[in-house]
Amino acid sequence: MTRIASATVALAINRFCPPVFGFLLLVVIALRSSELLGWYTVVTVFHFALQTLPFLGLTPLIVKEAARRPTDAGRIFATAVGLALAVTALMCLALPVVLHVAVFPDDVETAVWICALITVPYVVAYSAELILVSHNEPRLLGSVPLVENSLRFGASLVALELGYGITALFWFMFAGRVLAAVLFASALRNRVLRGLPMRCDPTLARTWLAQCPVFLLHAAMQLVTSRAAVVALGLVGGSIAVANFSVGYRVLDLGTVGLTAFAGAVYPGMAKAALAVESGRLHGITAIATKLALVMGTSLAILAVTGSELFVALLFPRQFPAAVDSMEILVLAFAAAGVRLTISAAMFARDRQRTDLIALLVGAAAYVLLLAWWVPLFGIAGAAAATVAEVVVQVGVRIGLARSEELAGGILRDGMGMTLAISALFLALSASTCLWIANPYLRLGCGTLCAVGHLWALAGSRALRHEDLVFIGLDRILRRTAVTDRGDAR
Repeated sequence: MTRIASATVALAINRFCPPVFGFLLLVVIALRSSELLGWYTVVTVFHFALQTLPFLGLTPLIVKEAARRPTDAGRIFATAVGLALAVTALMCLALPVVLHVAVFPDDVETAVWICALITVPYVVAYSAELILVSHNEPRLLGSVPLVENSLRFGASLVALELGYGITALFWFMFAGRVLAAVLFASALRNRVLRGLPMRCDPTLARTWLAQCPVFLLHAAMQLVTSRAAVVALGLVGGSIAVANFSVGYRVLDLGTVGLTAFAGAVYPGMAKAALAVESGRLHGITAIATKLALVMGTSLAILAVTGSELFVALLFPRQFPAAVDSMEILVLAFAAAGVRLTISAAMFARDRQRTDLIALLVGAAAYVLLLAWWVPLFGIAGAAAATVAEVVVQVGVRIGLARSEELAGGILRDGMGMTLAISALFLALSASTCLWIANPYLRLGCGTLCAVGHLWALAGSRALRHEDLVFIGLDRILRRTAVTDRGDAR
């Protein structure tokens, strides 16, 4: 596989490990104590904030600058760690006030302070991880989180079995983060830095400070698009409606991780291409990445929509009967989600964060209006349909803005129109099976055939060109297969 394909796989594993192992730990905790589950959930809210806010606006900036200026990787790493730790220190100054107002038990307060301590190795590990991504060094991106989270999960099981409380769980999380920080920092030093200076980079710091307002508004709009449906359903349908909707939305979240990994894998190449005098290289990367994201998203949507009932029946038997209908609608968003992510990556690569923010603002406004209109009329199905419509609106606005900004010259050419038509046809065919095939196993089987047929039709119509196969390394696999077949024939 090429570096794009291997980086996508590594980033997908990297993004999947924390939520999957976290979910398994929540299940184990829930089986032992509802009270412990409640307090553990409360502390994880603090943990999420302490991890997310220090890197607000820094993540795409680090990858972009490190890809453009590989000889300044040490300075970028040192500056990123310093800025993130400074934000963490400011947040820790506010923690005593928050804990005083909240009045948590002593062990819960201790766990919150452990989360603040966890942020230190997390900042080092995540900064090193971003530099490795920008330099196309994906080898440890998947293996380190897998080892870290599996060890933490096993140690947590032993601690729960021995009767330890919430603080032990977060001490194991701290130990895992320290291990990840050491491994990522060692890999960064040996494979990228190699004696490069690690002084402060004032340019990176000034750029981050100038872009902070845009990223704050960006984060606020993302919060609206990710939580508005839950608020609307809570007001209209109550907690049962929210629970049924959340099952499908969790699947949408997990599936989007793979598409996000692909966008993250192509982003360093986009950042380098954006520096070129001619814009043709960035146009070419954006067009190919967008087409491939559409193909991957459509295949994922076909499998998810036909397997929705089976998924809910296996994991939540008789618990969330209404989740199936909402999930069958929600997962249709996969088809457009990948396109949204790749065009957004191209905008960030060309320093068009404000342009991307316009698309997000329009999508959030449309989402709120559609929820206010459809949720009172259709309930959970209305919320799911509004979520899909919001993604489609964002894609439409981003394509229009990208063309006006000359960020995506050939995005609607070079087989993209044929790819869109074939994808829409097979997606509609697979979605219709939910109406005329009652057996969930037979429906998933038809969905699998549709997904394979979708790829076969794209190859047969030549909507996927040789350049597209080269981009992800499939041309090498096909050549090896052809050589093997000729050898067998002889």
